Amino acid sequence: MCFVQNYVQVGFDELILTCYTNPSVFISEEKANIGTVGYRDRLCELIGKSVQSVTERPREELSIYFDGGDHITISLQFKDATSVEAAMLHQLGGDIFDVWRYE
Repeated sequence: MCFVQNYVQVGFDELILTCYTNPSVFISEEKANIGTVGYRDRLCELIGKSVQSVTERPREELSIYFDGGDHITISLQFKDATSVEAAMLHQLGGDIFDVWRYE
């Protein structure tokens, strides 16, 4: 997990998901957003957990589910846009695999 001034990066071995729109975090079904007290701590609770599945609802959200059902969700809705892109998945120091843009 890497927190930069305007975005969050989530590392998965050799892959990095850069979230330009701050993800919502769901731990034990409790939701935390940027600005919520303990938001960063909640994100850090996911460190070391394995990804179980990923779902994408075009123009709605991208969700990554971890062990135990905890997950992060990145909005793909234009109303939540903070830049041209919502998120980008790329290899450490290399190729870009996917980019989620607002439409």
